[in-house]
Parts: sequence; structure tokens; C-alpha cells
Amino acid sequence: MLRTKRAQAIQVLLLSGLTALVLAVWPTDAIANLDGSGAARLLSTFGYGLLVALILIAPAYPAVAIVRERQQGTLVLLLTSGLSPGSILVGKIVAAAGFVLLLIALSLPVAVTCIVMGGVSLTGQLLPLYLVLGLAAIQYSMLALLVSSYARTGDGAMRLTYGLILGFAVLTLVPYFLLHGKVGMLLDRGDQTGTDVIMILFNVLQGIFGEAGLETLLEWIRAIGPIPAVMELTGHGEVGSQGIAAAGGAVFRFGVIALVTTAGMIVWLSIRLRPTLLDRSRSSGVTTDDLDKRGRLIRRLQFIIDPQRRSSSIGPLTNPVMVKEFRCRAMGRSHWMARMIGFCLIMSLVLALFSTIATQVLESQFLGAILAIFQMGLIALLAPALSAGLVAGEVESGGWELMQLTPLSPVTIVVGKLASVFWTLSLLLVATVPGYVVLLIIERGVAMRVVNVLICMVLLGVTATLTSAACSSIFRRTAAATVAAYVAVVSVCVLTLLPWLGEGTMFGRPMVEKVLMVNPLATALSVLNVPGMSQYDLRVGNWWIMGATSVAALLVLTWRTWRLTRPK
Repeated sequence: MLRTKRAQAIQVLLLSGLTALVLAVWPTDAIANLDGSGAARLLSTFGYGLLVALILIAPAYPAVAIVRERQQGTLVLLLTSGLSPGSILVGKIVAAAGFVLLLIALSLPVAVTCIVMGGVSLTGQLLPLYLVLGLAAIQYSMLALLVSSYARTGDGAMRLTYGLILGFAVLTLVPYFLLHGKVGMLLDRGDQTGTDVIMILFNVLQGIFGEAGLETLLEWIRAIGPIPAVMELTGHGEVGSQGIAAAGGAVFRFGVIALVTTAGMIVWLSIRLRPTLLDRSRSSGVTTDDLDKRGRLIRRLQFIIDPQRRSSSIGPLTNPVMVKEFRCRAMGRSHWMARMIGFCLIMSLVLALFSTIATQVLESQFLGAILAIFQMGLIALLAPALSAGLVAGEVESGGWELMQLTPLSPVTIVVGKLASVFWTLSLLLVATVPGYVVLLIIERGVAMRVVNVLICMVLLGVTATLTSAACSSIFRRTAAATVAAYVAVVSVCVLTLLPWLGEGTMFGRPMVEKVLMVNPLATALSVLNVPGMSQYDLRVGNWWIMGATSVAALLVLTWRTWRLTRPK
């Protein structure tokens, strides 16, 4: 991997971006800030940017390291060779984490400039920051390798790995944000009512851990991901504490969790890397249509959507490519769609419930902010996962040649493939709308804001889908297309927030507003008047940018599909 042009391009782009960051903040005259605020802002922007790059790049290679060998038939030769499972595991770990650790090492010259500018401690901030990033790189590489040992396809391994990393890094922050400093208040409310299921659950947890133990438990859950540790080292440890003093030690807690989980995954993977890994017995099952009348009646009473029933024929007016995508996708069948819709509906209502409790202390706009962040995370996770393999998966598996033999036009192929993704995303977004209904009940004057936020999320879904599909038409491997799609979507939703952190010292207000105009999450938060974003006017500009990007991506996708359908 280190010898490929793609790896060299990643290294050059990373160094170029970090160098541009230093040049943007470096004093242009002989005057420097004595308080070290410029160096502190540089360290925070540098730390967050490197963390996002690590999260995007770390799982890319190890997620397909084992499953690709299984598909190519070399895994059998490797496991039956004279190498011990430990030797195989060490080689995989070094190959998986080595590239990411190399990228972290390449950023050292930029980190040194923070010390030269003054105001940044080498032993108190910089070295712990690199320790946290190194532990996160090894932990996520091991997680990707473990997922790769279970996955059947490379794109499936990539989707599951990025989903798990998103859950461990971001979703673990939600309980702390909603409940920090409110445990005692909730327990008092539970003593008064005693009938609320949530309050009963809190009382049970209090009996196990105690009130102080519940706060400590929230701190440890929050420290599962590296974000709180980086926030503490960059001086943002109080963010998300709602003015309540936050306990320190996030770096120590993350270090303990990362070491324990990494050691556990190493042991787990060493047990799996044996010849028995290839022994997968699976029952073929029985189709419902082949059962007798009594068996079909029983399954009809058991299931609303029977997963073992044969699908009906494709209708004359239905796009066959769309039906093919639904039936061949791992979770595209109707019963899986119903499960995902139910999960999103429950999560939306749970977030609304906890946020409603939290509004006793916080303002009501935080409920809308939490729902908007949940929707954005859902789109950023699913849109690239569903769209990155639309064309690249067909080319890689050889199915594109079969599609060329059909009388389908390029427009029919593009419309069918995009419709399969749009239907899925639209159903999932509709399932999260009940959370906004709760917001409208709490505060009736926010109806127009909610509509604008939903428009932002719809535009993000369309843009993310078309951009990921365009990446799929450019790359010939699904893994490369998936990584490119995730990088594009996360760069728009996360990396464009970095200049906002440096406003006032590194960047001026006009430049920050122009960069944030690209970000649909920042636009949604500004529409909701969330503190820190309410002063920006981003809505109209963001909608124009999202629309223009969608049109450009659609043109690229159509042109590339037309090129691929031409006879060779």
C-alpha cells in the first residue's frame, strides 16, 4: 500500500493542508500574542483536523485486508502455511496501522510550530495528543481487521467499520450531553412520580452505582471515543457541559479503554485466524411458499413482512434496476427496511424524550440541534454506504458486462440505481420526523425553522447520494469509492467546522462565514438559533451550493455511466 500512488497522494495532501494551516496562522509581522492564544487555536484546529483524517483513513485498508484475501482465495494458503496465528496477526497489524502511524509522524513538523509560537506545553498537551491519536489509530485498525474477518464483501466490511467507528466516537457523547449534572434532578423526579419507565430505570441504576457512580459512568461512556480526550488537551473540555464543571481525566479514561479493547480484539482475532475461520455452515432454510397451508397461515400470523416469502414479479412500469438493487443489497429487502425504519423512529423518540427532560435546564433549541445532528449522522453514514457501490460494485463483480447486454439505456440505469438509495434515505428521514413534532409541541413558534432544517437535511441527502454515486462511477473498486465518498461527505460536514474554531485569531468573520456556508449542519444549527451559530446567515447560500453540487455530481455520474455502457 505504501508504494501506491494513492498513498503518496494522501501524504502530499495531508502535508499540504497542514502547511497551509501553519501559514494561515503564522504572524506576518514582528508582533506575537504573549498569551499564546494563536498557538492554542492552531493546536486545536490541528488536533481536530488530524483526528478527523485519522477516523477517515485508519479503517480504509484493514477493513478489506482479510475479506479480500478470502475472495481472492489466498486466505486458505495463508492460514494453512507454516506461519503461526501470532505471526499472521502481527503482520496484519503492522500493515494496517503502519500507514496511519506514518501519517501521524509526518505531522510532527507542524506540531513543533505550536511550541515555537509559545503557549503550548510539550509534555502537558502535545505528547499526550499524539499518544491519544496513536492509540485511536491502533484501536480503529484492530476494529477494522476484526470486522474484515467476519465480512463477506469488502464494501460490506467498510460500511460496518465506519458505522461502528461513528457509534463509538460520536454516539457515546450523547448520554453525557443530555444527563450530565441532571442525575440528581431526575432521581428526585423519579421519587415524586415513580411511574415513569425512564425514572424507574434511573432508580435501578442508582441502586447499583449510586448518584456519584452514575456521573462517573457517564464520564466513562463519554471517554469511549477519542473526541473528549482531544477536547481536554486542546482546552475545550468544558464544551458540552452546559456550564457545569466537567471532571478531568478524559485522556486517562480513553487510554485505559483503548488499551483494554485493543488487547481484547487482538486476542479475539488471534483465535479467529485459524483454518477453522473458513468453515461456515449455514442452513439454506425453507421458503414460505413451499410450506403447506397450515405453515403459511402460521407465518402470516407471525410476520407482517415475511423474510422467507418469495418476492413478486417486477411490474411492467417498475424500473428493473431499482428492484435489482433492493433485492441484491444486503439490507435492501423489505423486512430489513422495516427494521431500520423502526430503529430510526425509536431513536428519534428516545432522543426527543431525553431532550425534553433536558429542556428543564437547557433552551428548547437544543432539542432541534440534537435531532439535526442525529439526522446528519444518519445521512453521512448511510448515503456513502448505499451509493458508493452502485457502479463500482457492478464493475468489480463483472455484473456491468451483463447489464450492457440488456436493452436498458444509461438514463434508466442511473435513475434505477439512484431511486433505490433515495427511497431508503427518504423513509429513514421520515421516521425521524416525530422528534420534530415533539419540538413543535414544546415551542409552537418554530414551525418555519423546522421546515428549513428538514430542507437542509433533504438537500444534504441528495448531495451526499449523488456525490457518492459519482465517486462510484469514477473508481473501479468499491473500497476506494467508499473511502472517497466518506471523505467527501465528512469533509463537508465536519472539516468545514475547523475554521469556526479559529475565528478571531486565525480567521476573520467573513472567511469563516463563507466556509460555514458549505456546511449543511452549520446551516441547520444557524436556522435553529443555536448559540455559536445564530450570528451567521447561511441558509440561502448553502442551498445554492448544495443544489449546484448535486447538479454537477449528477452530470458526472451520467457521463461516466454513458462511457461505461459504450462497447469496448
